[in-house]
Amino acid sequence: MRKAFLRSMLLISIFLVTSCGGGNGGGNGGGGTTATLQWTTPATDIENSSITISGYKIYYGTESGVYTTVVDVGMKNQYTVSGLSPGKTYYFAITAYSSDGVESDPTDEQAKTL
Repeated sequence: MRKAFLRSMLLISIFLVTSCGGGNGGGNGGGGTTATLQWTTPATDIENSSITISGYKIYYGTESGVYTTVVDVGMKNQYTVSGLSPGKTYYFAITAYSSDGVESDPTDEQAKTL
């Protein structure tokens, strides 16, 4: 079961759906640029067993493969990362985890210059 969970999570797709400048620096966190990520997970794994997920984690940073920030987003399938710096390239990956703490391998890395 544990092995199937880990393999199944490789099927998560991640899409960077928006990015925008924060402009005037108002609101929570003092502005900056935001990036909204959206992902999907199949209902079954590669062995056609149902998947039980307890949450997701977003990993990101400004170097490929070096994720300096981790955000546990719970069961959300969309999340807006705020406080990013305009003009920089950010690299994102997502994992899923089970109720017993088993974390999947990360998705393929997605890069976006803001």
